[in-house]
Formats: sequence, C-alpha cells, structure tokens
Amino acid sequence: MPQFLIPIGGIVKVITYCTIPGQVSTNSHKWQLVSLSSGATFPSSPFILAMDSSLAGLYTGLISSNSEYYGSQLYLLNPIGLPPRPDHVNVNNNPGTGGAGLLPSQTSGLVSLYSSTLGKIGQGRTYIPFPPPGLNNADGTPEATYVTDLNALGAFLFANNIVIDGGVTATFRPCLYRGGTDTPRFLESAVAHDAWATQRRRGAFGRLNKVPF
Repeated sequence: MPQFLIPIGGIVKVITYCTIPGQVSTNSHKWQLVSLSSGATFPSSPFILAMDSSLAGLYTGLISSNSEYYGSQLYLLNPIGLPPRPDHVNVNNNPGTGGAGLLPSQTSGLVSLYSSTLGKIGQGRTYIPFPPPGLNNADGTPEATYVTDLNALGAFLFANNIVIDGGVTATFRPCLYRGGTDTPRFLESAVAHDAWATQRRRGAFGRLNKVPF
C-alpha cells in the first residue's frame, strides 16, 4: 500500500467500494485528524485498515450475497498541495450476508448525516448499495432489521474513530468538507431512512464505475 503521513488537522477522504457483476458502488466520507497522543503525524495505513475492517462488518449484512464488499481507498485532501498517491486496502473483501438475489441495482438504503450547521451545507447523504429482495417488505419499504443495521452504520459514520499504532493514539473526527480553504463541519447525528432511495448511476444502464485497485 502507498502509505502517506497525515498531519494533525489533516483531512482525509475514505472511499468504500462494493461490486456486483457489471457495476461498482462508491461511498465517500471525510475525517479530520484532531489529536495525537504524541508526535505531529500519523501513518495512513493503520487508519484505513481499521476503517475498512469496521466498514466491512457494517456493510456485509446490508448487501446481497450476490454482491461483494470490495475494500476502501484513502485520499489526503488537506493540507492543500501536491497530494500523495492514495492508500488502499481490500483484505476484508467478502460477499454480502443480507440474502440472495438483488433488487434493481439503483435501489439503495439511505442515511442522512447532520452537523450543527443549518441548511444543505451542514448535511450529507450516503446511499448504501445492492440490497437483496428478502429485506424488502411487501409494501416496498425496507425490513425493520435492515433499518436497524442501517442505523448502526449511521452511528459509526458520525462517531469519532480512535486508532492506535506503535503506542500512538490518533483521534479522527468525521466531517463535511468541500475542499480548499473550507472549514470542516463536524458530524453530530445520523438518520437511517425507512424508505428506499435511488442512485441512478448504479442502474443497469448507468456508466460503469471501476475499482481503481
């Protein structure tokens, strides 16, 4: 993995990949390194390894056994400058455990993420891919167990992530960040929706997203 160093105050983007034959989903979330127990930088690999392990456990129950949790990629967004090559990991790639079959591939679970800032600038959304038909109620809404698991993912996405490497403890805080000199807005809550959402680019006629590693 092309490891890089994250400075205190640095902002990184995690992109998570899931796959089905003929299509790939991506979800991205941002985190700021807010504290270290010692030193001024933290290596990227321990963070993305810990993040990917947690996300794999949360995703697999939400996705069909006809799909696969593939892995994650990590980009340094800030400090601004020439960016290093992204770090990545796919040691946790496994088929989903949510059940066999696939709803239409554009069908997604939806989690809304909120900071303390009012309006669109203070909130985000993440579309969770490839649910199986067995988690769809007769009225076309997600099963209660699916929504419970979606809530667990949402709770992870707005909680601090603490990673220890070589005796150094790093605290990463999830945030919304638009790039450049934008000030990060820290996430404070999440809502898992009890209705399906649509992500058109994952549909059968959407442009094929490619796994870059």
